[in-house]
Amino acid sequence: MELKNKVRILFFLSGLETVLLITGLILANIYLIFLAILVLLVQIPIVYASWDTLDAWFSTDQGEVVEVVRSQLINEKAGTMTLGIFVALTLYAAIIMITLRNIYPQLLLAAYTLLASLFFCFIIFLFAWAYYHRKY
Repeated sequence: MELKNKVRILFFLSGLETVLLITGLILANIYLIFLAILVLLVQIPIVYASWDTLDAWFSTDQGEVVEVVRSQLINEKAGTMTLGIFVALTLYAAIIMITLRNIYPQLLLAAYTLLASLFFCFIIFLFAWAYYHRKY
């Protein structure tokens, strides 16, 4: 199959999957969500079979790759800032819940759950940072 046709098929399947998933979530219909997962499972073999030509999918007609180093750097900085803000706000919320444990004791379990998930998020971030620091 020609590369352009594969890209068109995957673009259509991706759009169909997104529409099915969002519609299933809004309507609370589990069958639409299962159908979206089935469409995803159809996409996986196509992408896996074309893994070596994946760079060509994002190329222009002149052969240059659309994504450049600048956009990768911007994405990296935006992702790091988003993670930092999310962690800080979640940490503040957990600390406030723990502080209010005498007034609202039912929030204590939620606060400890938030702290545990922040801890695991930080561990995953450290492993990812160490891996990419060694790789690049």
